[in-house]
Amino acid sequence: MKTSSEAAEVERLREENRRLRLLLAGAGTNVPFGTPIAESSGEQIPLHTATREDLEQRVRLFDTALSSITDYVFVCDLEGRITYANQARLDLWQTGLSDVLGKTFFELDYPHALAERIHNQIQTVVSTQKPLRAESDYTGASGTAGYYEYILVPVIGADGRVECVTGSTRNITERRRMEQAVEASEAQSRNILESITDAFFALDREWRFTYVNRQAERLLDRAPGDLLGSVLWDVYPGMVGSEFERTYRRAAIEGVAGSITSFYPDHNRWYEVHTFPASNGVTAYFRDVSGQRQAEKEQENHVRHIEALNVRLQRAMKETHHRVKNNLQVILAMIEMQVLEHRSEQTVPLEEFVRLKAHVHTLAIVHDLLTLGIKEEEDAQRISTRAVLEKLLPMLQRMAWKQTVRYSVDEIELTSKQCIALSLVLNELVSNALKHGKEQAEVFLTSEDNLVTLTVCDDGKGFPTDFDPQTAANTGLELVTSLVHTDLQGSVEFGNQPGGGGQVSVSFPLPKDED
Repeated sequence: MKTSSEAAEVERLREENRRLRLLLAGAGTNVPFGTPIAESSGEQIPLHTATREDLEQRVRLFDTALSSITDYVFVCDLEGRITYANQARLDLWQTGLSDVLGKTFFELDYPHALAERIHNQIQTVVSTQKPLRAESDYTGASGTAGYYEYILVPVIGADGRVECVTGSTRNITERRRMEQAVEASEAQSRNILESITDAFFALDREWRFTYVNRQAERLLDRAPGDLLGSVLWDVYPGMVGSEFERTYRRAAIEGVAGSITSFYPDHNRWYEVHTFPASNGVTAYFRDVSGQRQAEKEQENHVRHIEALNVRLQRAMKETHHRVKNNLQVILAMIEMQVLEHRSEQTVPLEEFVRLKAHVHTLAIVHDLLTLGIKEEEDAQRISTRAVLEKLLPMLQRMAWKQTVRYSVDEIELTSKQCIALSLVLNELVSNALKHGKEQAEVFLTSEDNLVTLTVCDDGKGFPTDFDPQTAANTGLELVTSLVHTDLQGSVEFGNQPGGGGQVSVSFPLPKDED
């Protein structure tokens, strides 16, 4: 017959066996971790027939099973006193089971704040009969600091009341470090995305905004946080069917990154849009390339301007070569005329060389103005007669000694060929007027009804009544008629003024626009 002390010990072992078995069921795979532990109604535990030895063996078996897992397991009563701890928990505390039984967390060298928190949490589990999950940093008895996740679960008895509380703790230090590293990386990425000048946003596979930086909010004209969770195509239906949508869908569906450059009229800006496939959707950023586009446009304009200048330069060089050749031919013709006129005399009078010098000077003046026109004017084929004659007539005035050259010149634009011919004609007629006049020569250049008229008068005796320029032995007049007819396509009249003095009138048409 068993004594009362033996009966109590057997009952204690039965209770410990039952609790450990329930605890093992709660820590095993058959019951989800964190589920309140209660006795199964489908299977009764036949512990009332077990001997003391059987109960001790079962306790050892369940203890061995619980000590084989890596989680730190303990059981405490309703007052928070430890009634069981597996080997992993004992190793963490670096103590034996007998040294912790009946002790609270206040007596286990826990920091007072942490011990108080765990104690209060145990009371909460008892009162609510619901599991409680929490995390905390903790430094074990060995001095190793870590971060732990723990779960307190109530053990519900047959009467529906909490009999004890089990606790299971897991070391999540590495996971915590990884989470912190990920959080730090995400924070750094967010800081970078917020600091860049590009507009950046991310969409999930349902085309919902999951992230939008400040630049993108300004670009998309939305308040902070307004876009998060919204569907892109609902917010911006105008993008449906656009090149951007096709690029975006290629990134999301086919996993192909893409980029386009597009003009946004609302902002009057050019943007370069890049899309990239992501694990949970697509990311995109808009880069303002308006400055680059403007620089490229300016560069293109600059290239076109240089090309136009090259064309003008080539044309100017060709025209200059042609003009120099013509001028040399004119000089050669004037020299040849002097040779023919004075062949019998074997010498040429000095005044003829003076005249020839004046002609060469005239050609030089026109050539300088034409060269200046090539640099400053879009069309070098036109030159101002006033600019030419206002340089030529003062030169003739210097050659007139005591005589005076008076002139009135309208602003007329002629071709280079016409301007050269007109200058040579004017030079010859003014020289002739000064030669045969007394005190002055007058020059008038007018334009009316697309007809240019040059009139040169002197105050001399005038032309004889029977004067015929074709038969007059005068190389200057021969040069005048030749230039008027061939280069100016005009006519010349020789006559006298009503009050006396010679008068020569040259008329020729203005150049056509296409000349």
